[in-house]
Amino acid sequence: MALKAKSLFLYGHEINSFNNSLDFVSSLGGPTKLATLNYGYYCLTDLMTEIKRAMEAQDGLNTYTVTADRSFSGGTQNRITITSSGTYL
Repeated sequence: MALKAKSLFLYGHEINSFNNSLDFVSSLGGPTKLATLNYGYYCLTDLMTEIKRAMEAQDGLNTYTVTADRSFSGGTQNRITITSSGTYL
């Protein structure tokens, strides 16, 4: 038996007007910033790239790294993690 469809979690991410905003704080006590993602359909890798682009567009002082845990350990598979070159995220 062969799989006929790709995993929706890995390939079926649609960004639209209902889910294109990502609020974050880049410094302790700092203002809330709003990263706005571009509309479209994304695979997981492209979605991570888009999140990085949107966050760095709002916060030019820090570099953001977006990764996904693709292992099957304890229910953390495909969890996206965002880290910052700053001291607070």
